[in-house]
Amino acid sequence: MFFKDWIKLEQESSINNCKVLRFSEIPDARKKIYLKLIERIIEHYSNPKRINNYLKERKFSKLENYINKRIPTDPIHEKGDFGEIFGTEYLKQFHNYTFPILKLRHKTKINKSLEGEDIIGFYIENDEITKICVGEAKVRSNSDSEAIVEAINQLEDSCTPHPIMIKFFSDRVYENDEELAEKIEDLLSPEFFNQIIKDSWIFFITGFKPRNFKIKDNELNNLVLINMHFEDLNKFVPTLFEDCRGYYQ
Repeated sequence: MFFKDWIKLEQESSINNCKVLRFSEIPDARKKIYLKLIERIIEHYSNPKRINNYLKERKFSKLENYINKRIPTDPIHEKGDFGEIFGTEYLKQFHNYTFPILKLRHKTKINKSLEGEDIIGFYIENDEITKICVGEAKVRSNSDSEAIVEAINQLEDSCTPHPIMIKFFSDRVYENDEELAEKIEDLLSPEFFNQIIKDSWIFFITGFKPRNFKIKDNELNNLVLINMHFEDLNKFVPTLFEDCRGYYQ
């Protein structure tokens, strides 16, 4: 739960059926959580059991090679993946959403994005899925509001008739949890999907403090915009991913 030790809420407002929450880093917190953040990023790309086996067998060069074949090297994809990881961890650590798989582990190429929604999570109560969250992440050096309009359009598309990633999740979860996979599969039914609570999230990560946002009229359910500001975004993300690649050297 280290996000609560890292970021703080600065302002809350509402614009066009959208709750806007502005966050910033807690002073001097980054250095305290930095290793946890690196480890968590690596976990999004790799199998912890495999890493532990390499460590036990002291196969350090093999471990380094394994990690380096999974973590992106292209600056654009580093930023994109960071946005997805940040959003996923925020929803997990602040709102108790469940992510039965980490989708970045299933990328076929390190510098290529998977098709579909950036973030899909489930809220599970008494072994039943009671809510689904769908999120889009945008990482920008400036505070271009057009990125938010684009994210809203993508979220609206994901509601008709259901998120693209549902099939992806169902098939992969089935390998470890058949019962949960069947419940995810049920979300492909329009009747069931229309009844379940849906939360829509936009994670807008910027390198400059934001101006006024342009948020178009929409009918998204429970739309929340998280604006996270990093003063040194263009330096922070590449350095972070370089440290991930060299973590087990």
